[in-house]
Amino acid sequence: EIKLKTLGPDHTSTAETYHSIGNVLCSQGKYKEAMQHYQTALKIKLKAYGPSHTNAALTYQKIGEVLQHQGIHEEASDRFQQALAIYRREVGENHPRVAMIYNFIAKDLAQRGEHDEAAERLDKAIEIQLMNSRENHPDLATIYITMGDLLLKKNQFKLDDAAEFYDKALAIRRKVFGQGHPLLDEVLRKT
Repeated sequence: EIKLKTLGPDHTSTAETYHSIGNVLCSQGKYKEAMQHYQTALKIKLKAYGPSHTNAALTYQKIGEVLQHQGIHEEASDRFQQALAIYRREVGENHPRVAMIYNFIAKDLAQRGEHDEAAERLDKAIEIQLMNSRENHPDLATIYITMGDLLLKKNQFKLDDAAEFYDKALAIRRKVFGQGHPLLDEVLRKT
C-alpha cells in the first residue's frame, strides 16, 4: 500500500511488490490470489518495459508455474514458451534462466505423460547449467530432482537411475545450504 500510494500504480517498484506478494501466495498454495498479483505485476511491467523484457519473462514464468500447480497445462505451456522466447532473445540460449524454463517445461511435459520430450528438456537444462560452471548451484539441484522424478514416472523399476539424480541434488544442497537445512528434506524423502 505504501508503494502504491507514494509511487503510483504504474511504477516498476509497485510491480515488483505485486510480484513478490504473488510469490508468497504461491508458496502458500493460494494460486488464485497469486495469479491476480502476477497478472497485475505483468500489466505494469509490459507498460513500463515492453513485451520483450526479462522482467516480463520472469512474470510469465511465475504465471506458468501457478497454472501448472492448478493442472492447466496448455496455458502453463504457453506462458513458459513466452518466457523462453524472451530469455533466448534477450540473454541467449545458454543462459541459466533458459535452463530453468526448460525445467518447468519438462515438469509440464512429464505431467502430461510426454516423458521423452521432458527428458530432452532436462538434458538441455543440465548442459546449460554445467556450461555456465554451475555444478554446485541450487538450480542444478532442482533440475536433478525433476529428472529423478521423471525417471521414477518413466521407469518405475529403474529406481537406481532416479536415485543417482537425487543423490546429486542432495550433495549440492548439502554443500550450498549445510546439513539440517529444510531443502534437504525434499530430497531425503525421495531417496
